[in-house]
Amino acid sequence: MASYFIFRLPEEQVTYWDFDVPVEAGTRRDSSATAIACCGMLELISHLPQEDPDREKFERAVHSCMASLTENYWTRDDPDAEGLLRHGSYHVRGGLSPDDFVIWGDYFYMEALMRLVRGVPGYWYERK
Repeated sequence: MASYFIFRLPEEQVTYWDFDVPVEAGTRRDSSATAIACCGMLELISHLPQEDPDREKFERAVHSCMASLTENYWTRDDPDAEGLLRHGSYHVRGGLSPDDFVIWGDYFYMEALMRLVRGVPGYWYERK
């Protein structure tokens, strides 16, 4: 599934709100799905042996996606922002938060940063 996700990433490295949506000008992105996928790939990487041929591909994808989220979606300079990442999605077809701040996107973005910058494993692991 990680390879499927990577293969379908657009050039900007932040996925569209659905893999099957027709892509045209203005097609919405989903920063929350990208942050979630980054955490999933980081978890996957932590279970792969160092010599696994897919490991480098997943690491590159995580770094490029996180760089795009940070450069293009992070609300760092917006004091009125209601979240950390712009352009998350909840229920696009139903018209519920189709392009909004979503708490799960913020959570997984922060978790991915903590894993990458501080080497913190998932929060569900026992600390020693």
